[in-house]
Amino acid sequence: MFRHEKKFENPTGIAVMVADTMQESEIAARIERFNKNVYVRVGVKLHADAVAVKSESGSPAKFGKLVEMVTKATEGGLILMSETRKYWRPV
Repeated sequence: MFRHEKKFENPTGIAVMVADTMQESEIAARIERFNKNVYVRVGVKLHADAVAVKSESGSPAKFGKLVEMVTKATEGGLILMSETRKYWRPV
């Protein structure tokens, strides 16, 4: 059996990252590519599954605005990235 003919049970996720320090035009371009791009690899269609939203500015308002912008513009999953503990909430 050839390796590429085997079905992958747990395929690797593909994500696009945006940060709250980026220009809005660049963020919009990345989101547009996220929604449109499809790659074919070994006969399998691949596309991004999630958007990673990173807080680099330290501003909760900028981070929240970016999260809202991404959730309105995409249907994909969301990965929230922050090194600031004030964003963390116990589950």
